[in-house]
Amino acid sequence: MRVNEVLSFARYWRDRRFCRKRPKWSEGLTVQRVGDNCYEPLGDRRFRQHRGHHSRPDGREHERTMAHDLSGLNVLASRHFTYYGARAVKLPEHLAFAVPGRGHRVRFSDGERRALRAWLTRLPRGIHGDPRSFVEAGRSTGKCTQ
Repeated sequence: MRVNEVLSFARYWRDRRFCRKRPKWSEGLTVQRVGDNCYEPLGDRRFRQHRGHHSRPDGREHERTMAHDLSGLNVLASRHFTYYGARAVKLPEHLAFAVPGRGHRVRFSDGERRALRAWLTRLPRGIHGDPRSFVEAGRSTGKCTQ
């Protein structure tokens, strides 16, 4: 992803552009829309976790997930991204240096940066698969079948 904007969690929640990123549930616990904009600010760095794939199955807040998700100070927003989820593509061997894991900062040499950027720019942008955890739990939306 190429970061277009850095927002606080409170601003992410309030900004009308990101309302569609809020999870939405109907009666019978059927997911109508999944999203990560599920933390409503309550003040004093406290948040309410709305029902969604981040909460417990019965809708109660999931403290460990909240602690992990809210451990950073900001939300990174992008209009230029690729997400494969359970349909991840294999990283070519010559780019093995770029596998630090989620949430880790990496410093690349100029040559490594050019090689990684060249490979990434050839990939189609957008969403290509459901999250692996959805597929493994049998909760795949079935919308990502490209």
